[in-house]
Amino acid sequence: MTALEWKSFVADKLIPLLIPSLVLLHLALAPYTKVEESFNLQAIHDILTYGIPKDRANALEVFKAEYDHFSFPGVVPRSFVGALVLAGASSLPVKLLKDYVNPQVVVRAVLGLFNSAALIYFGQHAKKIYGASAANWYYILQATQFHILFYASRTLPNMFAFGLTTIALAHFIPSPHSSPKLGIYLLTLSGILFRSEIALLLTVLVSYLYVNNKIRLFRDVLPAGLLGAIVGLGLTLTIDSFFWQSASPLTPFRTPFLEKYGLTWPELAAFHFNALQGKSAEWGTEPWHWYFTNALPRLLMNPFAVAGLIPFALGAHGIKEDVANIILPTIGFVAGYSALPHKEWRFVVYVIPQLTLCAALGADYVWRNRMKKGVFMGLVVVTTASIMASALGSAGMLLVSSLNYPGGFAVEKAYTTLPMEGNVTVHFDVGVCMTGATRFLQDEAIKPLWGERKTKPSGWTWDKTEAPSRLESKDFWAGVDYYLTSINPAPSEDEVEKAEESKLTRVRKAAGPWRSEPLVKGWGGVRVYRPGEEVGGYEDLFGRWGVVLDGVKERVRGWTGGWWVGPVVRDMVWVVGRGGGVGVPEDW
Repeated sequence: MTALEWKSFVADKLIPLLIPSLVLLHLALAPYTKVEESFNLQAIHDILTYGIPKDRANALEVFKAEYDHFSFPGVVPRSFVGALVLAGASSLPVKLLKDYVNPQVVVRAVLGLFNSAALIYFGQHAKKIYGASAANWYYILQATQFHILFYASRTLPNMFAFGLTTIALAHFIPSPHSSPKLGIYLLTLSGILFRSEIALLLTVLVSYLYVNNKIRLFRDVLPAGLLGAIVGLGLTLTIDSFFWQSASPLTPFRTPFLEKYGLTWPELAAFHFNALQGKSAEWGTEPWHWYFTNALPRLLMNPFAVAGLIPFALGAHGIKEDVANIILPTIGFVAGYSALPHKEWRFVVYVIPQLTLCAALGADYVWRNRMKKGVFMGLVVVTTASIMASALGSAGMLLVSSLNYPGGFAVEKAYTTLPMEGNVTVHFDVGVCMTGATRFLQDEAIKPLWGERKTKPSGWTWDKTEAPSRLESKDFWAGVDYYLTSINPAPSEDEVEKAEESKLTRVRKAAGPWRSEPLVKGWGGVRVYRPGEEVGGYEDLFGRWGVVLDGVKERVRGWTGGWWVGPVVRDMVWVVGRGGGVGVPEDW
């Protein structure tokens, strides 16, 4: 292979593969999940484990007995379409790898690879229009963005939509040969199925292109939009009405306007609840400018991309009109969605590939002009340094974020801490359930490919009871052998006084005096340690790297007279039992 052929191979094959490789690396280092991902992940587990009821007459009984969504339905209904498709796509890999890795990892890997393929598809479209150099800058910038890599494999509704919107937006990249019909179809479909905010993105894009005579209403918009609406509504109304049993009086939800027809459209119900009724504001509000001043800069990760590369692209001869045609609808969508008081970065994540492309065009412009003026060579150095800094920052965020799933770690440790024989009932509190205690983990532990497989003993029962009336009953606790809790079971006197009349206190009184010990340690932030203050727990938190950090800490404290700035390690989950091998006895 000649040097030119090797350069072409790296540019065409290896650089795009950064995306799926890093997505899988993020998955491997952070295999656990949180409550936002819970609905789809539990649904996938139930479809793979129990199958879909073939007899519609007893479907309700099957869902109530086996499926998670009737026991824990949430605030609004969520669509089963994504979970059903992902379960189908994952079924063969799960069977092939069942002896090597937990199905949770396999399912997430399939989703992560789909989203990675969508990002590569977007990059390949950019390559056809702007050339290989611009596409490679796009891949490199995209590969240093923490949030995209970390969440690409996570079963959020936004991430089910993300792959479709990324493919769709590839067809909105300005080009004489661009045909936005497929883009309109996919945006319509994903808005109906997964996230209603995509309707605003579609409206802004179509309006902008129509005003600028780039598309025709009857030739482009209506055929593609109607097809997307027919397919999307057909899927959600049939699949979700079945899984939520909306024709039954026992269904957990009713969809506004469709109730009398016995139909469920989850995204319509969610839009009605969050936007029309304004209920989303109960989860917190942000100022109108938050997406522009906080979310988008964090998602792009690279400050120079925002402050330097995108402005360069907007002023670059030959591409500035294209960049403006990408930026302006993006700003319109984000500005329009800023009207809602409740804001989260994942509501606008769909535009990140487009903004990253604009930054890549700026980087390519700087790179192509590096030999013409000295200032451009300096900008190449700054661009390279900013990318390296973003990569280091992304790696640091991955390390910290991977420690943020104490419930998942707790279930893992339960397999090696609790007795394996006999009938054992283990209760999870809400905090443990919200930070990783999924049904997949309740079947078997996550393990490396070369590790020993640990499955749930036949006599074990996991319990996730949330109802206060049951948790405050002594009869309930009489049937529990151990429980995993995210709340300190041996609180200080001050904590007891503050919680004297709380639900937690009533639960403790019902449970009675048990014995406890810390089970999982976690990240508690960063602080300044004064000379003489004890610093420890790094090995528990970071493993072998913690030993290295301990050595660095001791050396630095020797140089600074005992001062140290470092992580705080604190107890996150405790295992509590009635004695019998649960460690140091501590009465409540």
